Amino acid sequence: MIRRSYLMVLLLALPRPLRAQPADAGVPDAPLPAAPSEVAPAAPPPSPSTEAPPRIKQQAPPVYPDVPKAEQKPVDVVVHVEVDAGGSPVNPRVISAANPPFDDLATTSVLDWTFEPARKDGQPVAGELEVTVHFVPGAAPPGARTEVIEVSDRFRPPPPPRAVSDFVIDKHLLEAAPHQSAGDLLSTAPGMYVARVEGEAVAHEIFLRGFDAEHGQDIAISAGGIPVNLPSHLHGQGYADLGFLIPEVIDEVRVTEGVYDPR
Repeated sequence: MIRRSYLMVLLLALPRPLRAQPADAGVPDAPLPAAPSEVAPAAPPPSPSTEAPPRIKQQAPPVYPDVPKAEQKPVDVVVHVEVDAGGSPVNPRVISAANPPFDDLATTSVLDWTFEPARKDGQPVAGELEVTVHFVPGAAPPGARTEVIEVSDRFRPPPPPRAVSDFVIDKHLLEAAPHQSAGDLLSTAPGMYVARVEGEAVAHEIFLRGFDAEHGQDIAISAGGIPVNLPSHLHGQGYADLGFLIPEVIDEVRVTEGVYDPR
């Protein structure tokens, strides 16, 4: 009886048989991936602001300056101009090389042009641009009427020359040198000297062949067939003041030097 109990105790004390363990035993399990969430669509990029520079709508040819015909040639002047939101040009300034006869006329001409204002997002805004003003000789200004008026003496055409001292000075020779007044044109005649001894308020004093003709009292002067000498004047009989004539409009000067005019 005692032996049986002993055996039972031994059987109970024996360890249980070992079981095989998995390879990843003791390693913590990796977290499960999260369920995919709904991603909101990206907002579209903002549209870039559209900018358009100002542009010329209408322009007129500028007035060509008064320069000698031999020096006339095409000239370009670059002008920087600001254009407000209403399309009006303001603050024009020349940015090309200085050219005094043309610069002022170029900026004045640009102020008469019409512009389309600059635009930003479809709205007119102020802007600026550079324009080129073209000067062409002989180009008529806008609205100008070209009209040629011929003035001639119908009743008494010029007679043919009668002597060596009877000659005509044409416009080509008159334009060879600048003249301050019409009286200065008389100095182009041989043997004639003209001066203004008493100032601008008195007619020229004329010397012909060394003789003092005062203010025209010994010379018969006419313009377009109309006598210029006054019968009576404080400065002498036959006083002739040529201050009313513009030198640039005189086409020719006919001089007959002698004691009388055979006409």
